[in-house]
Amino acid sequence: MTELDPVAARRAELERRMAALSPEQRVRMATPGAIPAIVVPPIPLRDPSAPIPLSFAQELLYRLDRASPGSTYNVPRSVRLEGALDAEALQRALDALVVRHAALRTVFVLAGDDPHQVERPAAPVVIEHTDVSTLPAEEREAAARQKLADFARVPFDLEHDAQLRVSLIKLGPEDHVLQLVSHHVV
Repeated sequence: MTELDPVAARRAELERRMAALSPEQRVRMATPGAIPAIVVPPIPLRDPSAPIPLSFAQELLYRLDRASPGSTYNVPRSVRLEGALDAEALQRALDALVVRHAALRTVFVLAGDDPHQVERPAAPVVIEHTDVSTLPAEEREAAARQKLADFARVPFDLEHDAQLRVSLIKLGPEDHVLQLVSHHVV
């Protein structure tokens, strides 16, 4: 091997480094597509009695909400549901969503001058039902759009309200619109 052969020099360096590895490390390195094991320490559980601080963005939204009560930072999401609707299954799914995501059952309160988060126990999701199916067919869509817009504009009370509101509009026997509204703070 000469100094002018960079491939041979690189190969020799890799062989030297491989020889320095343990047998387990060599097997992992020699196995195509093997991902080396990464040891990550567990995330410690937080003290449940300690206040939960707000992120910078959450604190900004909280203070904006306090400075201008009634202003909305709502995030509405709507989906058309066509076909038979199992209302009980929908309720169970929404309740499970709230159980799984603590942010949806969190309120924001002041402790002195600093706001913090308080995680509340899960409660059943209240679904606001509206039936526009009795209206003439040509009026249903407009009525549903208006109901969705009105529902999306209702401000949240960050200190008391659950951070998820749900509306279900019935347009027909197998035609519904589901709307989920959350505050941008979550």
